[in-house]
Amino acid sequence: MAVVAIPLFSFAPGEKTRKLSGNTNFLKEKVSIFVEFDYSKTSVDGLDSEVDYIEYKMKNEESQEEADKWKNAWENDKKSFVEYFGNTISGKTKKYPATFNIDNLEADYKLIVQPVHIGTGTPVKSSSFECKFIFINSKTKEEEAVIYCPKTSGSQAGPMSSSMAGRVNLAMLYTINNFSKYYKGLMKS
Repeated sequence: MAVVAIPLFSFAPGEKTRKLSGNTNFLKEKVSIFVEFDYSKTSVDGLDSEVDYIEYKMKNEESQEEADKWKNAWENDKKSFVEYFGNTISGKTKKYPATFNIDNLEADYKLIVQPVHIGTGTPVKSSSFECKFIFINSKTKEEEAVIYCPKTSGSQAGPMSSSMAGRVNLAMLYTINNFSKYYKGLMKS
């Protein structure tokens, strides 16, 4: 009798978080950074934009009432992404000088998290998250730096899985972990 092992998780080395442009030296200083999300250039699942995703999902609901309910749930999920991201990045980077928050509009810098792609997760495919961090100087309103965070995978949908927001938040956690490692390296340079 042969025994076959099927790996549940795959850990292959991939792309690393990296600076695309600008200067990240401000992250070495004691500054406050306000976090917000911009979905204007985001693809979701196999669709080119968030707008396409919303239209597709609403069109496939059984009634207008169900479509509206789904859309409200999506908007609530997006709010949870911001809260989860802000709280998690704040916790993961607390030993570094810059502080991240989601409620201080007067912060020294603004971090615009611009998802490149969000995979919501299905029974056969894990959720995923890929984004750019765009740092804006609040005083000058100029772009200070852009950091690319490659795709990370979260979990699959299924009877034992969390909600869609929970699956995407897990992928975001891995993105934040990768950024935290990048930040640690930045502090050593």
